[in-house]
Amino acid sequence: MKLPSLSMFMLFSPMVQLQQNFVMRKHMENKEIASPCVRNCCLNNQDMCVGCFRMLDEIVGWGQATSIQRKSILLKCGSRAEKSASMRVEQSRLTR
Repeated sequence: MKLPSLSMFMLFSPMVQLQQNFVMRKHMENKEIASPCVRNCCLNNQDMCVGCFRMLDEIVGWGQATSIQRKSILLKCGSRAEKSASMRVEQSRLTR
């Protein structure tokens, strides 16, 4: 089940928005979030996995993390992946 974006809730009245946020938080807390591991484990010099873009402490703590903490980790991974991709594009431009 895909959750609606938070920006969608801005269309509703404040009371409905509070109710929707509560339901979304409860859903996030109760839903198991799978590990982003892609079985390409290799840490770079900043202790970040180049396969899933998690930091070493995030990998080690994944099993004990709450769903909200896991969601936060996944958001950070997405940002790191985007940054890594843009750095690779920039490096390829410089080497041409």
